[in-house]
Amino acid sequence: MGNFFNPSSWHLPWTQTKPEAPKPVHHPAPAQCQAPLPQPVQEMMNTMAAALPAPFRQAVFHPNSQQFCVEPKRPVSGQPPLPPGAKALYDAILVYPNSKASHQEAYAIAKNTFDAAHTFKMDPKVLLAIFAHESNGFDPDARSHTGAGGIGQLTGSAINETRRLSDDPHYDGPGDAQHYPRADIRAQLERPDVRATFTRIDQKSENRNNIHDNVWTSTAYARIMFDRATDGHNADISEMLER
Repeated sequence: MGNFFNPSSWHLPWTQTKPEAPKPVHHPAPAQCQAPLPQPVQEMMNTMAAALPAPFRQAVFHPNSQQFCVEPKRPVSGQPPLPPGAKALYDAILVYPNSKASHQEAYAIAKNTFDAAHTFKMDPKVLLAIFAHESNGFDPDARSHTGAGGIGQLTGSAINETRRLSDDPHYDGPGDAQHYPRADIRAQLERPDVRATFTRIDQKSENRNNIHDNVWTSTAYARIMFDRATDGHNADISEMLER
């Protein structure tokens, strides 16, 4: 998630550096739509587009249109129905331009993003926008030349920081393990199952391709970075991005 959280990539109140003007992007003509998107999915896509920093947004979405084509999609068999909020995420993943997620992968990304966002008090639509950009279209196996990997393009330093701030007694990386300053987030970071997730993903780089572990660790790290950016004032993420 390093590129996304690089302050020079954002046009936000706490940044001092303006992002470079995006290069013109030449998009192919959109495919003929078989059916209009359901209203909740259209709203989700619009919110995702608004959540991305301008250079990324213009590189992903057609400049003058937020209309997307929807293909007939088969439901994921053998899985319990998603709650409405997670179902909207699932539908948005499948109609995202050049989405690389299979139905099963989209289900896992949507469910874990919805659950992790609730746990760490993040906006799931903002998280989905980050994952879409970072993984180049929801590719669980995405890998950068720097070694960052998975849906959230986790780096070793990001994983270390989540482990350190979960006060993991087995943490042996840079800095001392400590309690997170926000009590509500601290309680979630120090849950045994959450700590175990951070530990698993730290054991070997291939584990960054695990959707559950990557989404949960990426969401925790995003929470940490947003808290730092706002000096711990618990700003509303969606409102902050729209400024």
